[in-house]
Amino acid sequence: MKGMTLKAFPYKLTCLIGVAFLGSNLCFTMFGGFISMGLGMLLFLCLMVSTGVSLLFGLCVWTRKSVYRIALNLLFFALFFPVVHLGNFLNLQLFLMKLPRYQEATNLILKDVKSKSQRLEFVVALPQGYSDLNTTGKASVVLDPNDVATVLYFKPGSSAVGHSGYLYRSDDNLEALKRECPELGFYRVAPNWYTFAD
Repeated sequence: MKGMTLKAFPYKLTCLIGVAFLGSNLCFTMFGGFISMGLGMLLFLCLMVSTGVSLLFGLCVWTRKSVYRIALNLLFFALFFPVVHLGNFLNLQLFLMKLPRYQEATNLILKDVKSKSQRLEFVVALPQGYSDLNTTGKASVVLDPNDVATVLYFKPGSSAVGHSGYLYRSDDNLEALKRECPELGFYRVAPNWYTFAD
C-alpha cells in the first residue's frame, strides 16, 4: 500500500497543481480576464481533490511522507490570500505607471461626449490607441447637472458576479462618490483617481 501511494500521488503533481493555482490567481488579480478566472477555479477544484486524496492516503498509511504531502497541500491554500494581496499590489503599481495614459484617454472621452451628447449617463469605447489599458475596452461616463464628470473603467473579468476597476472623478469628492454608489468600495490612489470594487 505504501508503494502504491507514492507512485500514484507524487510530490511533483501536488507542486504543479499548487503553483499553477497560485499563478492563475496572481494573473487574475493583476490583469483580470475570464480565462485566468476559469483556470483558477478549475485548479482550485484540482487542489481540493489533491488534498482529499492526500488525506485519504494519510489515513490508510500514516507516515512522515504522507504528513508532508498533506502539509504541502495546505500550504498552497494558506498562500492564497498573500498571493491575492501581492496581485492587488502589483495591479495598482501597473495602473499608476500607466496613469498618464488613463488621464489622456479620459480627457479625450470627456471632450468628445460633452460636444456630442446631452445625456447624463452612457457607455463609450476607448479612444483609438489606448487598447493597452487594462480595461474591457469601454468606459462608463456619468455627467451630473453641475458638470461633475465620473468615468469608470472596468477591469477584464468584471461580470454580474462582481465589478472592479478604476474611476476618475473630476471634483475628487470621495464622500459624494460614497453617497452616489453606496454598493461600491472606493480607495483613492491619486488626485481624482480611485480604484473600486463591489
